[in-house]
Amino acid sequence: MKPDYGMMLMKSGYAGVKQHFYAVPVTHLSVCTPGLFTFVVNRLHDGVEYALSFDFKSAQVADLLRKAEGQMGKLAAKLDQVSLGDTIEFKTPIIANIEATLGAIRRSDKEEFVPFIVSRVE
Repeated sequence: MKPDYGMMLMKSGYAGVKQHFYAVPVTHLSVCTPGLFTFVVNRLHDGVEYALSFDFKSAQVADLLRKAEGQMGKLAAKLDQVSLGDTIEFKTPIIANIEATLGAIRRSDKEEFVPFIVSRVE
């Protein structure tokens, strides 16, 4: 399992800092809870490959889908039919600029991570 990028930034003192990620290839969305979706991507930082998770609320998912050239209606329909734990894979990645801040630490039996809470998608 890769180390978590959000956890690394949290431990480095970047908890309240707004982060900007450019040209992120969003390849899928997974349903966490009603109205909350997540996406995980890998990121290389100082020679270490980290896992990076983004949490999207419904409004940010709508902004993301507007960037899905020719797929918006089809993807929106799929997202309306998903259940908790489902993942929708995009045939073509949606390239987005993402603005986000670190969320709270999440722990489970297998991992500890800090997701980025998406505030804007362009």
